[in-house]
Amino acid sequence: MEFVKDAEVRDLLKDYGIVEILETEDLSRLSMEGLDEVSILQIEAEGSEASTDTGAEMLTVDAALVADCIERVFHRLHLYELILIPMSKWRNVFDAVAFSLASNEDWQEFDHFATVELNARDPLFCEAADFQLLSSLIRALLADGEDSTHGMVIVATGAPVMVEVLPPGGIRVSTGNQGLNDSIREAYAS
Repeated sequence: MEFVKDAEVRDLLKDYGIVEILETEDLSRLSMEGLDEVSILQIEAEGSEASTDTGAEMLTVDAALVADCIERVFHRLHLYELILIPMSKWRNVFDAVAFSLASNEDWQEFDHFATVELNARDPLFCEAADFQLLSSLIRALLADGEDSTHGMVIVATGAPVMVEVLPPGGIRVSTGNQGLNDSIREAYAS
C-alpha cells in the first residue's frame, strides 16, 4: 500500500462519475452520480438499523460475512488495483482499528509508515498483494468503527465500481452499469 496525491486519482473519479459530497467541514463522502446507469447494492449486517439510500437494493447478511462481501465483489469482477479514500481523516480510521489490529504485524509496519499521513485524506493505492491487510482493515472497521467518520471508500481502478465501508456493519456497492451489478448479484446467488 502506498499513499498517492489526490490529484493523481481525480481524473479516475471523474471518469467514473464519482463526486464528493461535503457533509461537514471534516467529513465528506463520495457518490457515483455522473453516469447514465448507476446501480447501488447496500449490504448490511442482520439486526443493524441502517437507512437505505433511495434507489438502493438491500441485501442483509450475517454480520460476520459483511467483510467477505467486499472480497467477493473484487474477486468476482477481477479487480486487483484499488484506491482507498477515508471519509474523514486517516487518523480517525487508524484510531478506530488500533486495538483490533494491535497484534497484526503487517498493520503495525504500515501504521508506522503512515504516521505522516494521518492528518490528511490522501488516497491510498492498494494492489492484490495488499488484499490480506486490506481485508483485516475492513473487518476491524466494521467491528470497531462507530460512525461515518471511521468509514472509507474503495474505488476500483479497472471498472466503475465504488464500495463504501460504512461502520458499524455495512457496505454500499455502486456500479456504473447494470452488467457489473448483475455480476455482483450472481456472486451472492452462488
